[in-house]
Amino acid sequence: MQKVTIALVFDQKKVQDANLGIVKVRVTYLREKRFFTTGIKVSCADWQRLNRMKGELDNRIKDDSFIGLHRSLYGYKDNRNGRVEGWLDKARSVVDQLGANFTFDMFKDKFANYGKDEADYAKRDDVIQALIHKQESMQGQERIGTASLYGLVAKSLLRFVAQLPDKDRRLLGLPVLPKKAKDNGTPTLSFKQVTTDFLNRYEAWMLREGKASQSPNGVAQPASPTTVGIYCRHLRAVFNQAKDKGIISANEYPFGRNRYVIPAGQTPKKALSKNDLEKIKTYQPQPDSSEQRAHDLWLFTYYCSGLNMADLCRLQWSDIDEKANCFFFVRQKTKLTRKGDRRPIRIPLRPETWAIINRYANKRHDPEAYVFSFLDGSETAQRAKDVIAQVVKQTNKWMRRIGEKLGIGNDLVTYAARHSFATTLLRSGAPVSMISQQIGHTQGRSTEHYLGAFEDDDVKNYLELL
Repeated sequence: MQKVTIALVFDQKKVQDANLGIVKVRVTYLREKRFFTTGIKVSCADWQRLNRMKGELDNRIKDDSFIGLHRSLYGYKDNRNGRVEGWLDKARSVVDQLGANFTFDMFKDKFANYGKDEADYAKRDDVIQALIHKQESMQGQERIGTASLYGLVAKSLLRFVAQLPDKDRRLLGLPVLPKKAKDNGTPTLSFKQVTTDFLNRYEAWMLREGKASQSPNGVAQPASPTTVGIYCRHLRAVFNQAKDKGIISANEYPFGRNRYVIPAGQTPKKALSKNDLEKIKTYQPQPDSSEQRAHDLWLFTYYCSGLNMADLCRLQWSDIDEKANCFFFVRQKTKLTRKGDRRPIRIPLRPETWAIINRYANKRHDPEAYVFSFLDGSETAQRAKDVIAQVVKQTNKWMRRIGEKLGIGNDLVTYAARHSFATTLLRSGAPVSMISQQIGHTQGRSTEHYLGAFEDDDVKNYLELL
């Protein structure tokens, strides 16, 4: 990673008095400079004195005002409390926290909120605010998809509570709440009021009208059991934090056996038959077209252990070992959630995948450059997510058209390639543990959700062994 440099600078551009200026933090990264204000105004004379000291306070100075200024900018050592950070310390600390994930946007957010006690949100007995804070925390870690889900759960709960008639509100104990919270006018929802009964009613409502309409006058649609499960698992995550912080007791925790059980949902089996896979492999798309690119990316996913598009787009030349004819990667989905167990997945390369790489390879073969040119590394996390979503959308669009041409009934989305890879290995006799390893699962149960049914001929052959 390129080095990030931090310095304090004196800015007089927006100050009317010619003898005053504002101290700002200058952050330099990849030759770009950004400035972040400390809000501290100082005189030109004091700034010159600060510069002469180069961060080290002269012990001979007895001016309390100047000493306070120096300490606020550069920090100081307190005999009882240890190091007290100044603005320069805070900026450097933020850079250290971000590490290889540094972006100016992430620095801005963390620097502006530096020192705020994250437990403040958790200590508040407010489920909605806890979800919103979790969303902001995930955004700060560039886990945009997960952040979005926490925000959706908060909105969903607000919709559910808002539509409850007075009778149901009394049964659930909701009338004791103020209609509007004091901050931001957002309705509050106490952790203690989200009981087993509350969650059962919430699930029933979700299955009736949990999918909000995109238009103002539209009608809400039922949510799937899978969506209910996803939302409730994210809700449970903030309850786990609340329990750890002592906001609720173990008896008040509403999830688990003999309480509310989160529906598992059913992952549709998207695996293709051997015959349909052969049709796709032998299909000849129009050369140098969107159709060919979609066909190539789908097959690359299939041949490369069900590699998803986020990992494909972030594949770097440093990940490829040409001598060993393979590449290694850590799943983007688990890179931040399993920091202590980042086992790279080894993917053998074959002639078909090499041909695809050579067709679309980024001409820059620098180790840190991406193999495919969808991303260049300068994007924000949100922009990268949007680009990858567009790649998935276009791939799905053209693969569906190919499916129609070939008479394949399954929906040929990129997810079907991942499912088909796992199921093909299973049908070939590979153990579930090996399949789990290749697709990046730590538990066999997760893999089993991917696996389609055995084909009739396979079942017949196995049964003949009896």
